[in-house]
Amino acid sequence: MEQTKETVRIQKIIAEKVNPLLEKHLGGMVLQDYADGVMTVKFTGACRACYAAEDTLDNVVKDIFSREMPEVKDILLDNSVDDDLLDFARSLMRGGGSRDGKPSDASGSER
Repeated sequence: MEQTKETVRIQKIIAEKVNPLLEKHLGGMVLQDYADGVMTVKFTGACRACYAAEDTLDNVVKDIFSREMPEVKDILLDNSVDDDLLDFARSLMRGGGSRDGKPSDASGSER
């Protein structure tokens, strides 16, 4: 993503207004993209898998941005799974088990 005046401002709002709130719940938020007034964000940490993520987006994040940067027209939540996590899951299904690709026994210890 290209750094623009808008993305720098967005990242500052995330760092100063959004993340301090999410950190209380062991999470955070990162900007994935910004184009034509639409932000795409990803929750991190505990917020990533939280059942209330959509509510947090709607009732906290969008509220902050409507006050701080009204030119943001919408904020979309990216719930995609990271490629590293998918690769790790595939290695588990193939009988692997460690993040470095070395096989492990049933207890999780490397062989």
